[in-house]
Amino acid sequence: LADAHSISLFSVFREVNNYAKAQGLAPLRCRETDIHAIRNSQRGKLVSESLFEPTPPEPAAYIAAAQNQFRSAFFAALQRMVKSKGTGAGYVQQIMDISMQDAAALHGELSR
Repeated sequence: LADAHSISLFSVFREVNNYAKAQGLAPLRCRETDIHAIRNSQRGKLVSESLFEPTPPEPAAYIAAAQNQFRSAFFAALQRMVKSKGTGAGYVQQIMDISMQDAAALHGELSR
């Protein structure tokens, strides 16, 4: 029933435990980490898996997807900044919260 209404398993877990506590009943025997593990095992494909084959994408394909699929001007603005101010890969890594290896690859593409 919860799935049919897009109510997460974790929400049901929390509310059942809240109700049990309010009524002086024992909480469910499973742990919060178990609920997260179940949820993670039932997830569908990531957006990146739907957009890119194979994953991970080349930097140019990643940037093109942001511009074309999502109509985002983020990378165009970042490219202007990289070129005009000499912004480095560390900045790209910081603002996107990605690995330095990915940031360096994107920075290389943005520097062209």
